[in-house]
Amino acid sequence: VGRFYFDCYHARHADDPAGALQEHVDAVERRYLEFTPWGEELVRVNGLVDRVGAATIQTALEPLARRTGPKDKRPRSRRLMDGWVEVGSHVLDQGSLPRRGSKRPHVHVTATLETLLGAAGAPGGEMELAGPVPAATVQRLACDSALIRVLLTAESAITDVGRASRTAP
Repeated sequence: VGRFYFDCYHARHADDPAGALQEHVDAVERRYLEFTPWGEELVRVNGLVDRVGAATIQTALEPLARRTGPKDKRPRSRRLMDGWVEVGSHVLDQGSLPRRGSKRPHVHVTATLETLLGAAGAPGGEMELAGPVPAATVQRLACDSALIRVLLTAESAITDVGRASRTAP
């Protein structure tokens, strides 16, 4: 009984391979992904993907969604999302994505020196596409990043821009 679906698909494919291909193409054409702000700190991710696309994504996520040990109590859905975020980080780190102009895609965070140093009373940082983020997040992201010093006047006019320098991992 468990193979009945597969047997029916193969019989249908043998009878009409062009129709089977068209069904697959139609499914791919219906793919979409949306990011919608959800309150102050969350973003709702909603989408639809064909079976082949889903299998590709799941194959990439499975090794990253395993429990990290007996103390890892995260539900599977949380581990899958954490894996998805990690896949994005790996891809950005590899520098294999298409460039925009002459720059490779990267996470852009703006923060004060006081925020990076963890000074008391320092403001949080600002992350492109995420908005304000806590100082601890800025510091974590800065651990393996390229920093560019930009000096501003009180009116936010740029007075000096340094060169990118790598930070120690």
